[in-house]
Amino acid sequence: MKTNISKWPGILLLLFFIALGLFLHKDYGISYDEFAQHRIGTINYNYVFHNDNELETFFDKEYGVGFELPLIILERVLKLTDNHDIFIMRHLVTHLFFLLCMFVGYLLSLRLFQNQWIACFTFIMLVLEPRIYPHTFYNTKDIPSLSTLLLCFYLSARAFEKQRPAAYLLLGICVGYAISIRLMNVIITGPLYIFLLYDFIKAIIEKRRVKTILFNALLLTIGCVLTMYICWPYLWKDPVNNLIEAFTTFSKFRWEGHVLLNGTVISALQLPWYYIPEWFSITVPLIWLLTGFGGVVYVLSLIVTKRLKMLDHSRYKNYLLYLFCFAAPVAMVIVLNSVLYDDWRHLYFIYPAFILLASLALYKIWQTRIKWPALVLYAAQLILVIIFFVRWHPYQNIYFNELISRKPGYLMQHFELDYWGHSYKAGLEWIAANDNRDSIYVNYNIPLRSNVDCLPPDIRKRFIVTEEGSLLDYNLQNFRTSPYQYDIKSFEITVMNSPILRVSKLK
Repeated sequence: MKTNISKWPGILLLLFFIALGLFLHKDYGISYDEFAQHRIGTINYNYVFHNDNELETFFDKEYGVGFELPLIILERVLKLTDNHDIFIMRHLVTHLFFLLCMFVGYLLSLRLFQNQWIACFTFIMLVLEPRIYPHTFYNTKDIPSLSTLLLCFYLSARAFEKQRPAAYLLLGICVGYAISIRLMNVIITGPLYIFLLYDFIKAIIEKRRVKTILFNALLLTIGCVLTMYICWPYLWKDPVNNLIEAFTTFSKFRWEGHVLLNGTVISALQLPWYYIPEWFSITVPLIWLLTGFGGVVYVLSLIVTKRLKMLDHSRYKNYLLYLFCFAAPVAMVIVLNSVLYDDWRHLYFIYPAFILLASLALYKIWQTRIKWPALVLYAAQLILVIIFFVRWHPYQNIYFNELISRKPGYLMQHFELDYWGHSYKAGLEWIAANDNRDSIYVNYNIPLRSNVDCLPPDIRKRFIVTEEGSLLDYNLQNFRTSPYQYDIKSFEITVMNSPILRVSKLK
């Protein structure tokens, strides 16, 4: 569906978000997995450009590098050598990629609903999810996965509407690229092929467009498979067996740690079925949450009333696609009892589908007499989100909605908080500003070590990371599942009445 509605409101929002990102991107620390992700990209880069076969025996060889490899290429093109510069570049590029993809979400909403207000709210909800926003700087796997799946939704809408081979080829390329970033994105191929099968059967019955639909399916498949293969070097040597190995690895991931849920420390191998539903429900802004589930209920009602007739309309195909890509991954991890941790991070890619369902519900509300009260509620929710963003910057990743208590210490006692440790950056900067010693000994853990290594060189050289407790000048600890080791509170970062980082001066 073409639209002549001005796109300038969305463009202005995009420019505002870009300016905001440029202003804020240096505020976020280094997360737990960033050096590991950089190493994955580097090993694949060496495999592709230097015939280095370390990839074949590498522990994390199965990871897709559709986004990591371009980051390494950009790093080499820019001739960046210092960690501080490298990771600032990575943060900025990841965030800009996210924003551009979310702008495509605005265009998709405008295309579907022909309403500027709804399209702008879609854009805002996609970008300003507090828990996800900090990840758009330092998470180079879950965020590109989320972003490219939204691109697939836009191209799916075009393909459903135009029914042209070129549209399906472009969709296949995008789907293949999305899979090369995160294998779970293969989930979108299920409904796409079901829709094509229905179209094919209908074409046979009506004796028209049979060859066109077969050609569409063929180009979708070719585009997907070739792009996935090209962008994922691990598949090059043995495409079929290595793909099967990747599926096997990620369906039962090799992580045997523990998570904190509702005040109980639980093995990641024995999670309750409601782990993802609960985390999702308590970390999405409440009005957006209610509207999204309203969209789910609406599409379910369409399925009951229209049944297969839904597949005759491109608009309804989009709705079914969003419902499937939101609900199916959740159902899958529950049925497979998948290993999960770090809130619902591994399923962040379901968020765009959920927001598009929320936009659908808002579109239906807009056609009723309660559209202005709904607008007021949305505006109020947005104001609350902005207040949270400003007050707790840059720790928006600790966001919980109104379903969870803000009593002192409650969050620390019941849930994981800054599990990836990007708050260590602020702790180290506080020490550097308040201690004039040339050599400062701090404790060792992976995210703390990573944050030390990415400080500006003049500050970094003052810190010595050690596992020898008797040498420590300071102990820094982010709260995950373990209680704080020291009661000494030389410096502490608190979000919503719960500490997320404690610095204890020992000498």
